[in-house]
Amino acid sequence: MKIKVLIFYIFCLSFGSHQAAEFKSVESDSSQIQIDTSSVIEPLFFDRTKLSEYKESKDFDYTEIPVEDSWWTQLKHWLEEWWHKFFASLFDIDEVSGPWLIILEILPYLLLLGVLGLIVWLFIRGKVGRMLDEKEEFPDSLFQEDQEIIKNKNIYQLIEHAVAKANYRLAIRYQYLLVIKLLSDENHILLVAQKTNADYVLELESTILKSGFKDLTQVYNFIWYGNFEVDSKNYTHFEIKFEQFRNMITSASI
Repeated sequence: MKIKVLIFYIFCLSFGSHQAAEFKSVESDSSQIQIDTSSVIEPLFFDRTKLSEYKESKDFDYTEIPVEDSWWTQLKHWLEEWWHKFFASLFDIDEVSGPWLIILEILPYLLLLGVLGLIVWLFIRGKVGRMLDEKEEFPDSLFQEDQEIIKNKNIYQLIEHAVAKANYRLAIRYQYLLVIKLLSDENHILLVAQKTNADYVLELESTILKSGFKDLTQVYNFIWYGNFEVDSKNYTHFEIKFEQFRNMITSASI
């Protein structure tokens, strides 16, 4: 028991001496602190005149003024709201969301593309149609020559001479004029100098004759006016078509 008391006493003495040493160290350090008194501290102040100028300057005015929507923006908002209401009522839904919202956002662009595609298609169709019509408008000299051949020449003999000279393109022309002559002779068309081939197509009442003559007209325009060269093999193919159509004219007239 005495030994324990002795140990406790020694511990207390050592702890007290350690605290005293630390206290002396702090005192010695505080006595060595130096304060700089050479510089003069000037207090800061605001120039109220400058401050007023800044307040009145537009460069320092950060007030956000709400901008009214333009008529175009208002129109887009109105169309968008109307489109949402229309779509919701069309499919009987209370609120457009999820997949419906995606469809709603894409559908106007699809409709716009469809309209643009239709416009382009109509433009191309009209342009091509005008080009074909222009191709079928013959000069008066050609009309007169065609009329002379149809009325006064032996077209069968002209075809033979053209084939003998391997002028198959000219032979196709005579084949076509022969068809027009037969249609006129059988009273399917009225031969008039200023009529075009398209006029003769429209004049035909028989659906079969109209379809066949339209096909031969395209062949004739492509070869004769398109300057398409025809060889013996191609001519034989077209000759059969012209002969078949001549037989159709004969059958339709019986």
